[in-house]
Amino acid sequence: MKFKILIILAFAASLFSACDSKAIIVFDSTTHDFGRVRIESTLEHKFTFTNRGNATLVIERIRSG
Repeated sequence: MKFKILIILAFAASLFSACDSKAIIVFDSTTHDFGRVRIESTLEHKFTFTNRGNATLVIERIRSG
């Protein structure tokens, strides 16, 4: 009987830990100032980030501010 309870508790613990998995995105910086820009200039900046979570990070949409 104790063995069955132990198995059930282990299974329940594994379910709860699986629910905690999520992606956590951490940016090195979240803003960038281009300063003064000439008309019709082409500008580019790369934002670097890391997934600090334990699930796959899926980026579905990107928008500018």
